Amino acid sequence: MSGRLNAICTGQSIERIPTDFDLDIKVLKISEDRLIKLSSTSLDRYVQLQEIYITACHLKYIAAAAFHPVENLHILDLSKNRLERIPSEAIKMLYKLRELILRVNPIRTLERSDLSGLLRLTKIDLCHCRLRNIHPKAFEDLNKLLEINIAGNELQTISSDTFFPPSLSVLRIFKNPWNCDCHLRWLLKYCQSKRGTISWKFGRRIPACSEPELLEGVGWTSLNTSSFACAPTILSHSETRLTTRKGSNSSLYCLSSGDPQPEVAWFYKGSRILLPEESRKKIVLSRTNDDHIFDYNSTLVFYKISNEDTGSYKCQARNSAGQSEVTFIVTFTDSSKFSSNQANISRLRLISVSLTCLLIVIIAFLVGLVVVRYVKRRKRRCVYRIDHDPLKGDQESMTAPLKNINEEVHSTPDLLRGSCSNDDTLDGATGILNKIELYGTAV
Repeated sequence: MSGRLNAICTGQSIERIPTDFDLDIKVLKISEDRLIKLSSTSLDRYVQLQEIYITACHLKYIAAAAFHPVENLHILDLSKNRLERIPSEAIKMLYKLRELILRVNPIRTLERSDLSGLLRLTKIDLCHCRLRNIHPKAFEDLNKLLEINIAGNELQTISSDTFFPPSLSVLRIFKNPWNCDCHLRWLLKYCQSKRGTISWKFGRRIPACSEPELLEGVGWTSLNTSSFACAPTILSHSETRLTTRKGSNSSLYCLSSGDPQPEVAWFYKGSRILLPEESRKKIVLSRTNDDHIFDYNSTLVFYKISNEDTGSYKCQARNSAGQSEVTFIVTFTDSSKFSSNQANISRLRLISVSLTCLLIVIIAFLVGLVVVRYVKRRKRRCVYRIDHDPLKGDQESMTAPLKNINEEVHSTPDLLRGSCSNDDTLDGATGILNKIELYGTAV
């Protein structure tokens, strides 16, 4: 069906845009068909188009140049299709576009550049699109934007850095599974601060909390900003079992996080610890702030720990959103047992030193025996060589001493046979060696 300015095609099972419409049509409406793809030439014939409605057509692919011929387009409605992302490349040249309607598409993310270039855009409709993430700068530079519809998505939170243009007058954020914690507090503050200038409540259609459990199903109109809290969490802590010596100084600590500020308390055997000034215990608190979340380090210090200090301790952090806790057990080692252990250690060290010295003496003795045996063998060899290799020479003065030595050697036959059975034999050999040395010196 077509008219002078409108072309309407519904349920005709068409797979491409017909080419027999009037070239001057201003409005194109195609619905409930099989138009899966828009090519770069699909709209070449209809350059006068100002409004395009392609809905429930299983549309999934759009060429980057598909809308280039229709630069005067004001309204683009691609609802109820299969688009998995915003066709940013195809729409970025539509400088005159005022309304972009993409509701009921499986779009999960709104990126920073998805709407860039649409400077005249006044309405963006992403209702029921499975949105989970919105880039904080997605609406930047859209200074004419009046309405944002992100209702019915899967949004749990939105970054506190998200920019909403000052021109905004309608913000539809209901029917999302909002996690109403301290990270989302800013959005409630924003909506409340824009009362009278921004509409965000539409009768019963108001944003409500899905988390935390305490706020599940509660509408934002029934809450104040302090209700948007982050329950405390024990981030880290000392060992849950402390064993120390009696009379020593010790400590326990737990690091907790939460917003608003959690109250950190210590309990001993189920009772809260309230310390007088003269107490041998002390509680030390320190605080840091990071990304709107407060971290608190609480330390319980013991001075001269005694029997009274042993037992079960608990560190608990609590605020309006809930509480978190950790339990410690404190015991100590008895000083007499400690002294006994020290004495045993000293004895073991003394025994170890004694054994080491004894081992050194034994080794030295064995080395001495080896050296003595070696020296004896050397002496026997020298005597044996003298007996079987007498010196001979022309000079009579050199022969005479050797003859005397040989006579002494032959007079000790046991020595030449290698016998060292008695001290006399050894002394005789020693005397012979001394004579040999004197003779060598004289030569």
